[in-house]
Amino acid sequence: MDFALYDVFCDRSYSGNQAAVVRTDAELTSDNLLILAKEFNLPETCAYWIENGTPHMFFATSDKLIGACGHGLLAVLADVVRMGHLTGLENLDYSVKTCGFGSWEFISLGPRSTKVSVRWPKLPTLSKSLPVDGTAQLLGIRPESINQDLPLVAVDSGIVNGLVPIIDEKGLIALEPKFGSEMKKYFEKHGLDDLELYCITENQNAKSDSLCIRSRNVFPYGVREESATGSASISLAAALCEFKELPGIEVIITQGISRQGHIIARIIQTTETAKEAWLEGRVNLIASGNDLNLP
Repeated sequence: MDFALYDVFCDRSYSGNQAAVVRTDAELTSDNLLILAKEFNLPETCAYWIENGTPHMFFATSDKLIGACGHGLLAVLADVVRMGHLTGLENLDYSVKTCGFGSWEFISLGPRSTKVSVRWPKLPTLSKSLPVDGTAQLLGIRPESINQDLPLVAVDSGIVNGLVPIIDEKGLIALEPKFGSEMKKYFEKHGLDDLELYCITENQNAKSDSLCIRSRNVFPYGVREESATGSASISLAAALCEFKELPGIEVIITQGISRQGHIIARIIQTTETAKEAWLEGRVNLIASGNDLNLP
């Protein structure tokens, strides 16, 4: 069975977020995907198969199956390009097992690099507000370090992303979240899959209609903190678009500390009553092989 390792949302090799991609002739069992995910021990492992020209996929961390994964989605679609599975360059569709169908576009930047843009299967929806005091306590900060002029909410993007606005970048970088039982209880209480800690920053090179974001993404399982998280970026763009009462928005996100990812998320108004969410990033091949045995 074939597999490949990719860096996603990277500006160069060995940056961004890591994903293992497994190519199969038909859907793997959930148990087999979980065993492979534990073996790879990367932020996400993705399995996909081609059916009637459409890639179908699902994802797992080393701990559990997950309903949506932005960097895993881009990694799979970059692999589809690299393996020559495309039947044409129009009507590019994909399917995520738990979320449904979306469409995508790509630019091949070289034999090992692809820029991928995907329409998210559904527009993220705001779920509920998160508590200021309880969230501050979890992060080991004072309540006034949370920027209450921006959304402090849970958002459903296929998984539930908690968005926490921090006053400034210095405070964001200095955060030391409590990853133990306290975080697990907080996640269970509010039904969260991750926490996206973010602040708005200045960037003179950005377009005038774009928002620049510095972020970190944490959770009480697996690798604990990711360097690039597509689902949370889509949720953040949707929340800021609604909060600012805009027809559309583009957010340019730099995420992570020692290892960083670079993500573009857009909310686009397509009709008077409808919007679409798009996620964009660069994907680099790190390694590939064809001697992966099923458990």
